Amino acid sequence: MIEDPVENHVLEVEVADKVSNLPESWSKWSSGWEFFKVIALEENVGLDRLQEPIELPIAFEERYNLQREIRVARLDGNTGQLFETVSQICDEIYRHGKRHCYLMFLADVLANSRTIYFIFYGNSSAELPNYLSDLQINGEGIRLRIENHHYAADLSHQMGQLERLTYKRAHGLELFAEGEGHGEPPNIDWAHDYLASSNFQKFRITNWAACPNYEVIKGPICVSVRRWGFPHSPAHPLFAPSRMHIDVTYKFYAGLPYFIKESTMEIIKDLRLITSVTMSGYFQDMLLLTQFGLIAMGNCMRAWCQVHIRMICGELVSSINKAVMRLLQFGENIGQKILRHSIIVVHRS
Repeated sequence: MIEDPVENHVLEVEVADKVSNLPESWSKWSSGWEFFKVIALEENVGLDRLQEPIELPIAFEERYNLQREIRVARLDGNTGQLFETVSQICDEIYRHGKRHCYLMFLADVLANSRTIYFIFYGNSSAELPNYLSDLQINGEGIRLRIENHHYAADLSHQMGQLERLTYKRAHGLELFAEGEGHGEPPNIDWAHDYLASSNFQKFRITNWAACPNYEVIKGPICVSVRRWGFPHSPAHPLFAPSRMHIDVTYKFYAGLPYFIKESTMEIIKDLRLITSVTMSGYFQDMLLLTQFGLIAMGNCMRAWCQVHIRMICGELVSSINKAVMRLLQFGENIGQKILRHSIIVVHRS
């Protein structure tokens, strides 16, 4: 019998055990399920992590129906009881005889402590869970309005860019650009774009007359809106070079006052690049993260967080509000020619 899942079990999502080996109270709680895995989430920065979104890559044998069978439970360290946690399965694929996916749930871990979570599976009679949350989605395709208790986000009906953001706990404060911007429909997320040689044209994903490719994932934990393709110039299709491929994803979470924007810019052909990643509006807190670490945070210059990334002479240079900061020589990364970054936008109620 397992007394302490941390001491007596391998904390590895690739290792499974039978539910029958659990203590009686836990095995009764998970009656009907055959197997489980154990993970431990640790907090070592000194901050209480409440309803923190977790995206866990995990794999199971091919015979299991992941959408129906997966259940996540949190172990209460004080009472020793299990409590079911709302979860969501995303990006499920089949590879090498196994079903791979991302398991998403909102975790609670107090400062400088550890919380144990169980993942149960192996129940062919399990019903598809119908979890409820404050996450609401209205619309079809990319023409979406996503809401939770903190805000409502409206995406452009034309190309899916963030167009409006309404703060529900700030007397209905609404962020909206109005006007025609630079010729494209108004939005509060100008990125992503880059300039052609000699600044002849600027290529933007907001110049898309219609979104060329998109994927929308809806669930009780997260709504993910991904769009990808080559940005267009104002003169498209008369002037339409395909030199940089851009992939952008918005992630809106249940119960949280922030959303995450992730993006990849892949250079297909050699070019001299001047590009920008800009989020406009009166956001209170912003973070810019890349694979090289944290670049910028806070409410930079007049509530703008504006970062220009230049690739010049084999160097990656980041200009933050006209203050140029050298990050590193490309080295091995120049072969990949990929720039990745995430922007986290937070509103404190």
